Amino acid sequence: MQDSKSSTNILYQIVALVTLVAVFVTAFSLHKQTLNLNQKRSELAHLQQDVVLLDKIATDQKARQASLDAITASVPSTYQEFAYVLEKIEQLASDAQQTIEIAPTEAATPEPDSLDTVTLTIKTSGSYSSLTQFLTNLTRLPYHTRLDSIQVDQDGNQVASLISIRLFIIDN
Repeated sequence: MQDSKSSTNILYQIVALVTLVAVFVTAFSLHKQTLNLNQKRSELAHLQQDVVLLDKIATDQKARQASLDAITASVPSTYQEFAYVLEKIEQLASDAQQTIEIAPTEAATPEPDSLDTVTLTIKTSGSYSSLTQFLTNLTRLPYHTRLDSIQVDQDGNQVASLISIRLFIIDN
């Protein structure tokens, strides 16, 4: 009987030892899986952050392209369109009851990024209020221009002005 109790005890000890080893092996395996899972979560968080940043870059690129398109639309693309711009300037002067004389002061000058500029001298005469109306309407033209200088002289009730503007043209 002693042998049987001793055998049973040894058997229980072996079962307990095997169970303990199995628990440790399982715990170690779970620990490795937990570490792997945490690493994957970290990688996923970085990827999600990258996706957010890429979305922001795409949105910024679209906004930049829209701005470039708006600028391009405000620049005459041909010299034929440039003639149309001159007609519009003459029409603005006529609407404002200004006498006008337009003359290019220099040939087209190449600018960076395939742009040319043409500098125009505009001589006007008329009343002060018609000059301000003309200048206001000139700034509202849907073309990219730069006012280089303006000189105004009063001659009685009339105002004479000498305006120098630069008109940008896309060089195709």
